[in-house]
Amino acid sequence: MIIARLWTLSTAAFLAFIPLSVNAAVTSPSQSLVIALDSALNAKNLGAISELLTPDYTHDDGYTRETLPQALQRLWKQYPNLTYKTEIISSDMNGETETIETLTTINGRRSNPSGQLWKITGTIRSQQVVQANRIRSQSILSEQTRITIGEKPPTVMVNLPDTVTVGKAYKYEAVIQEPINDDLFMGTVFDNPVSPTLLNQKQLQLQLPSIAELLSGRTRRTPAVTNSNQTVRLSRLASGGFFKIGTASKVPETRWISAVLARHEGGITIATHRLRTVR
Repeated sequence: MIIARLWTLSTAAFLAFIPLSVNAAVTSPSQSLVIALDSALNAKNLGAISELLTPDYTHDDGYTRETLPQALQRLWKQYPNLTYKTEIISSDMNGETETIETLTTINGRRSNPSGQLWKITGTIRSQQVVQANRIRSQSILSEQTRITIGEKPPTVMVNLPDTVTVGKAYKYEAVIQEPINDDLFMGTVFDNPVSPTLLNQKQLQLQLPSIAELLSGRTRRTPAVTNSNQTVRLSRLASGGFFKIGTASKVPETRWISAVLARHEGGITIATHRLRTVR
């Protein structure tokens, strides 16, 4: 069994707060705030970050000025060398309030005790409301993140809309880009609601089929994720990925949709995308 920190937990912290670098094409009155935030995040200075939030700071994932540093601390404990590259893609002033839309790319890596390499990448589009040179609120507009583990993880392309209307059908595809040939691939798809309460959940446990099961093609019953221990069981793939039709919930919500795709004795890719259901 491979035990991995649940990526959606990391994502919650990872996306809850992002540094804002200035795009030369956009003029923003919040440039001094941008520079201070960028410096504090790269220095992993939680106190400095808190000082740049208003006392009534809100986040659409449920974080507050008090809980956000806890989420960041958990993330940085796993990935202490994350790098942030962000640009402001729009700025709108309304009186003394500025709304900034940003696009951020984050990269990092770490090795587990056995020397196995983990790489993390993410692309996030978000919106910040700035008042009196402090951030008052944040919203995540779209999110695509992934972890790769091992020397030869599969390259995965995911097709999923950022937003879907309540009750409507949508397509989800997670496709391995390399030729399958004689390789043995396995995987599964699961989802989680976006909520800061995920920080209290346990580690993700990936249960991979044995070589005998892979060779026989026997399918194991694959529950998505169990509430008690976040166990995800992988099964051999009959094709080069997952091709599914989903139905959005009947009420607005936000979920992480994750695909785990593994190559036998090669590596693992965990691709997580945010899906927002709106009216």
